[in-house]
Amino acid sequence: MSERPAWLEGLTHKDWMLDGYPIRSERAIERFNQLDWSQAWIDMGPSIAGNLGPYWHVPLPEEETVHRLYPRVLLTKWLPVIRQACEEAAAKAARSSSPEFPDNCLQNTTQEKT
Repeated sequence: MSERPAWLEGLTHKDWMLDGYPIRSERAIERFNQLDWSQAWIDMGPSIAGNLGPYWHVPLPEEETVHRLYPRVLLTKWLPVIRQACEEAAAKAARSSSPEFPDNCLQNTTQEKT
């Protein structure tokens, strides 16, 4: 298992949905604990199944698979997760040859207002 990013501090398997399902069984918890968050990437959604997003694609090296991790809507924990999603999406857009800020994220408030 890779070291988890600082923004995941305080979150457990109970705060996420793995491929759209709650993480309850011992096997699902074990898989969650083995995810490689250092190789994860953000998807602002929506998914083809209609989930609004955001969600992360997170590799599970042991099985050589990638899984979708959806944050469960928990008011006390939601803001840091969404902030991270927006920061990752903005960083990805900035690296693009034609940056486009996602419609479902707040724009950088340091930009000049017109």
